[in-house]
Amino acid sequence: MFFIKSIFFCLLAYLLLDFRLRSSRFLRLIEVKGGRNRHKKAVESLGRKFSRYFDREEIEKKIRMAGRPFKMTPEVFIALKIIVPFLSFAVQATWDTPLYWKIGVALFSFILPDLFLNMAIKDRKKEIESEIPEVTDIFEAAAAAGIDIGEVFRLAAEFTKGKELKKELTLLAAEYAITKDRVKALTRFRENIGLYDTDILSLALLQGDITGRAGGMLESLASAQHDNVIAKLHREDKLMDYKVLIACALMAVGIASMFLYPFFASVSTGLEGIFN
Repeated sequence: MFFIKSIFFCLLAYLLLDFRLRSSRFLRLIEVKGGRNRHKKAVESLGRKFSRYFDREEIEKKIRMAGRPFKMTPEVFIALKIIVPFLSFAVQATWDTPLYWKIGVALFSFILPDLFLNMAIKDRKKEIESEIPEVTDIFEAAAAAGIDIGEVFRLAAEFTKGKELKKELTLLAAEYAITKDRVKALTRFRENIGLYDTDILSLALLQGDITGRAGGMLESLASAQHDNVIAKLHREDKLMDYKVLIACALMAVGIASMFLYPFFASVSTGLEGIFN
């Protein structure tokens, strides 16, 4: 009996050792073929996608593009993204709701600060975009008159009515007055707004400083922007016409319904009397 048990345990040990060796060889084969690297890359890619929600530089850039609402900092923004989902889940813990609903609301709470920031950026860009043609005209007139670029920045800030664009132009004028570095000042101005028109305006000023043809470039840019404004106004007029037509059609349908309702009511009453 002892001999049989010894053979059984030896066989079991052999099978376990063979399984261990086969597993190690199989893992090495996967590593040679790149299978483990693919899994590692997938995990790293997932980590990068998740970490971009906490990238301080990107958050700082978006906050500046939003005009730094409520004096927000990247640290406060990241803290909100962490605290709000936990608070949301803790509040829902007292509610009689399914678990998937609680998780869904917590995930929505996680992206809620991003939605708020994106809406602030969109509203700010829309406000600034409406005043860019006038600012371009100021730069064009100043370039034609030969006024110093620092003085032009200050004049543009004074004549601008919108709060956000005035603030950015004031910062631009102050930074240029301190550093005298046009490239750095205009680069920060572009990044703080993130509009195509401000990018082109900044590049025109920089290229004009190099080529000496700032006036012609700004004139072309101003002409293109005014054409865009006119086209935008035409689109808005057409949209207003469509809205008026739809409103008139709805009014006509409503009036027709008022006149036809007694007729259909009488017909319905008569049919009920016949069949009942």
